[in-house]
Amino acid sequence: MARLINGRAYKKSELLSEGKYPVLRVGNFFTNQSWYYSDLELDEDKYCDSGDLLYAWSASFGPRVWEGGKVIYHYHIWKVDFDPKRIDKRFLYYWFEWDKKRIKKQQGAGTTMIHVTKGSMEDRRLLLPVISEQKRIVAILDEAFAGIETAIANTEKNLANARELYDGYLGKIFKDEASKWPKSQLSKICTFSSGGTPSKKEKRYWEGAIPWISGRDMKSRRLQDSKLHISEDAVEETATRIAPAGSILILVRGMGLAHGAQVAELMAPCAFNQDIRAIHPVPEIFPRYLVFALRHRIDEATDVLSNAAHGTLKIDAEGLRNVRIPMPDRETQVEIMARIDELLTATDNLKGNFEKKIANLSELKQSLLQKAFSGELTADRAEREVESVAT
Repeated sequence: MARLINGRAYKKSELLSEGKYPVLRVGNFFTNQSWYYSDLELDEDKYCDSGDLLYAWSASFGPRVWEGGKVIYHYHIWKVDFDPKRIDKRFLYYWFEWDKKRIKKQQGAGTTMIHVTKGSMEDRRLLLPVISEQKRIVAILDEAFAGIETAIANTEKNLANARELYDGYLGKIFKDEASKWPKSQLSKICTFSSGGTPSKKEKRYWEGAIPWISGRDMKSRRLQDSKLHISEDAVEETATRIAPAGSILILVRGMGLAHGAQVAELMAPCAFNQDIRAIHPVPEIFPRYLVFALRHRIDEATDVLSNAAHGTLKIDAEGLRNVRIPMPDRETQVEIMARIDELLTATDNLKGNFEKKIANLSELKQSLLQKAFSGELTADRAEREVESVAT
């Protein structure tokens, strides 16, 4: 039915920063970034060009109709050679897309590195209708998938609009309104404490009920538990300490800072590691207000966040102490947070609904492919299913 042609393996010395031909590797197959080049002149079957049907068979795997011009393709990619009088190219592409899910299922749901051998792929069976029927199926799938992509794009736009409304309100509060309020240095309205990591060699330190917070936990704005727990012995005998509920934790070192300030309110007493500082506000500060004010101030600042050794991001200790926080009265802080929490809840609900919708649209693609290759696909049926999920 089809012939799979391997690309070429390369020595490191053959991969150049510039040259006559781009070298298409699996890493470029889906992302189109970080290209190598080559001046090698090879047999014609080691090149692919726009319109060729390719298949990446190692690690990230699956089909693609190449549209990037003439390139040399890597050994971990097959070029698919077939008779266009018998097989429609897009029909074969869609079959590969459908079959990809079957391969994942056969290799196990927990498998992270999918690997398909040439022999096993050539042995896979495809029921091949006449070419006119193939074209009919392709036309239906093309139209249905275009509708799905439009629905996904509209859903993502709606989510972005909701997020923009939320971010706009934060900007209004912490830029426009905050300009009217007095400001205080963080060091004048808070005290600070540091954490630590109990020795992993002492098993008894890690057999307790005290939540121990690390950078991986700091994505949340509120914390009351963690994946790891330590014992009272660990607190008494090591540098780690417990911060009481109402404290604010801030990540001060780690790549998590690439996504902005990581600040969270403690809802229960927790211990924490050395990459985190605990901030203990005076009673005049509503802790949750400080979480958002501090996040916004650090994200806007250029004098707090910097690079540490080996490119790790860090928040400068002195810079953190000198951060100036807008300080309306506590009643105003509580009112602000009630509005922010209302918007945040609405945005999170929308995000959940939109993500579910996008997941349903993605599942619909596989459902339509299943129907296409089991002889159940009609134009009316595909249109109805897309409309039912997209609306």
